[in-house]
Order: sequence, then C-alpha cells, then structure tokens
Amino acid sequence: MLFRSAQWDGKEFILIDTGGWTQDSSEMMSQISTQVQKAIDESDLILFVLDFKVGITQEDQDVIKLIRKTKTPVLLVANKVDGAEAENQIGELWSLGLGEPIPVSALHGRGSGELLEKIKENLPNESKFKDTKKGQIGRAHV
Repeated sequence: MLFRSAQWDGKEFILIDTGGWTQDSSEMMSQISTQVQKAIDESDLILFVLDFKVGITQEDQDVIKLIRKTKTPVLLVANKVDGAEAENQIGELWSLGLGEPIPVSALHGRGSGELLEKIKENLPNESKFKDTKKGQIGRAHV
C-alpha cells in the first residue's frame, strides 16, 4: 500500500492506494486483497477508481460487493475519461449503485479539482483516526 498526505482547501487527509484487488489465490494477490479489505475497514472515505476505458471488470464487481457491506461513504471515480464524448458515456456507471460517477483523467488532470472538492465535502469533520503528531486526520482509500 502507498500512503500520501494531501491537503485541499484547508482539509488534510491521507490517501491510501491499495493497488488492484483480486480473488487470485497466489500469495501476493492474497496479501493485496487482505490490504484492500483492511483499507476499506479503516477508511473515512472510499474512492473507488475504475478504468473507464477497460470497463467494469469482474474484480470491480467483487470489490463493489465488499464496499456495499461497509457504511463508509464512497466516491465512484471513473479514470481515463479523456474528453467530452467519453464523459457523455459515464451514465452507465450509475448502475453500480455507488452514486454519481466522477469523471477524471489522471493523465491530463481533467476533473481533479472537482474530485478534490468531493473528497473535502465527504470526509467527516472528525476522523476516526489519529495522527500522533497532527491529531485527527481523515483517511481516504483509493
């Protein structure tokens, strides 16, 4: 897992990138899946990022089942939405039941400000986690 401190408009938080999730039985994949489950359980906010160009995979469907078992708020982020035409097609993601999809393009920085605003709006005022030096700081799982 990769941890990064971030701040947006006065709100500090930690982003946790768990990498992909799979039910593959290999030792490495098993460890990644365990880390993803732990991050889901220990986050104030979940950013469920999917590759819009690839579409919804079986692994995505499996993670969505895990996410639905938690009461943690979720933002559905559609990455690789590189233009207006692609943005017009994200409506199909509503069917996942995770709320309004947020279109972004990490490559071009498209939608990053909007995503940061949504993170700020959805992180609780008081995190369930404490940083020993900074006090309470939100955690967002990516």
